[in-house]
Amino acid sequence: MNSEYIVRLYKANEGNIVEQLVKNFSSENEARNFINNYNGNYIGQLWVIVEGNNLLDHIKRNEK
Repeated sequence: MNSEYIVRLYKANEGNIVEQLVKNFSSENEARNFINNYNGNYIGQLWVIVEGNNLLDHIKRNEK
């Protein structure tokens, strides 16, 4: 059975939470590697990893 892992990036924009990016991966490891290696400079960004309908993790990263 192939699982699909979806990574979503949210960030605050003038007080509203806006979805910035959605990417699909075939493994949780790939999804985490993508997040760890992402070099966008969003402040207060929130990453969410989902498998099917299940939230696996959310990772808050503050970057400047």
